Parts: sequence; C-alpha cells; structure tokens
Amino acid sequence: MSKLWGKDDLEAAWIDLHEANAKLRWHVGSPAAQPRDQVGWSQHAFNPRERPQTGRRTQEWTAVGPTEAACVRAMARHLWDMGESVATWRYRGMPDLATPAHRR
Repeated sequence: MSKLWGKDDLEAAWIDLHEANAKLRWHVGSPAAQPRDQVGWSQHAFNPRERPQTGRRTQEWTAVGPTEAACVRAMARHLWDMGESVATWRYRGMPDLATPAHRR
C-alpha cells in the first residue's frame, strides 16, 4: 500500500482498499460511525463465496479505527494480508480459498 500524492487521506485509503481487495473480491460495507462506543468507526467485510450456513460466518472481518480513514486503512491492511496468504497457499499447493470451487 502506498501513500498517494495529491489525494486526501480518505480517498487514498479507499484506493488502497480496492487494490487490496482485487484478488479476494470480498464484499466490503461502508464505514459507520459508532458514537456511543470508544471505537469511533467500524467497517464489515465478508467472503461471498463462503457456503451459507446458520450462524456466524467463518470468513468475515470487522475493522475499527478512530477516524473513517483509519478504519478503511485497517480493512485494507487486513485484506492485503489475506491476499498475501492466498498467494502463499497457492505456492504450497494448498486449495485457493479465494476462488470458488467450481472455478479451481
């Protein structure tokens, strides 16, 4: 992820998020202000290719941050790390969890 010159912090954070999510193609929600909590902002994302089942998803993430830009950057960092993990799995011959089973 890079600091983009000429862009404000929030716009640069969204660009980093879209670049980080290019491999995984997770569904990422909009950041939401949490005025009553100490969190500040939160943002939710999940893998839409996960098999539906009752209960909590196993492939989901909620990023938090004191500002909207910090929250989006936290999500971008997590998705970037997930994308790097997928590349490592492919190298080791393990199944690619980012690609649907029928396309592997």
